[in-house]
Amino acid sequence: MKMKLIYFLSKSLVLSRRKLCEYINLGLITVNNQIAESYSQIVDSELDIIKFKDKELSFPENYKKHYFLFYKPKYMTIDGNSLQEMRIRTNVKDLKFAGRLDADSEGLLVMSNDGEFINKIMNPKEHIKKIYKICLKGFKNSKQIEELQNLIKILDYKIEKEEITMTIELSEGKNRQIRRICASCALNVICLLRISIGKFSLGNLKENEFISITL
Repeated sequence: MKMKLIYFLSKSLVLSRRKLCEYINLGLITVNNQIAESYSQIVDSELDIIKFKDKELSFPENYKKHYFLFYKPKYMTIDGNSLQEMRIRTNVKDLKFAGRLDADSEGLLVMSNDGEFINKIMNPKEHIKKIYKICLKGFKNSKQIEELQNLIKILDYKIEKEEITMTIELSEGKNRQIRRICASCALNVICLLRISIGKFSLGNLKENEFISITL
């Protein structure tokens, strides 16, 4: 895991930034047997050998970056209690999630203790694509489909009597956006499943299951 040397030292030595910079300036910190260049030097906590006064340092397990894919079930809310449960199940502190889902929606959440990574996924400027499978009720005529196509990107759809099953794509995730768009076309969302966020896919995950991934 790559990071700035000062961050590595702050977690492995638990000293003030001022004291750590002093040690670096005095040449007491080495990276791969070379005196550290500066506090902003990039190091790899898993590959580089970092020493203080010839004593090798290790990066605490609790501060390593972890990434998970989680299948949020329908009617489950991701709140403080749910996050605490996930922290216990994964043994990872400061766990955050990307890709909010309503209580009555289900599907993929990306979870991590890497705040920068989570913020990037959630940033609308990144235009990260999210794919959903939805089921709609209230189909009356093809005009509804035409109106919907002007508001949302439809990848495919199938009509059976008054119901439509549809695969759609979004690059942003405003609160209840899909439901509001469909309602404007007199269509009611009766099920909503997110199957992917960018390169991450739900795959074979079942409800309430999670897997650890590497980037």
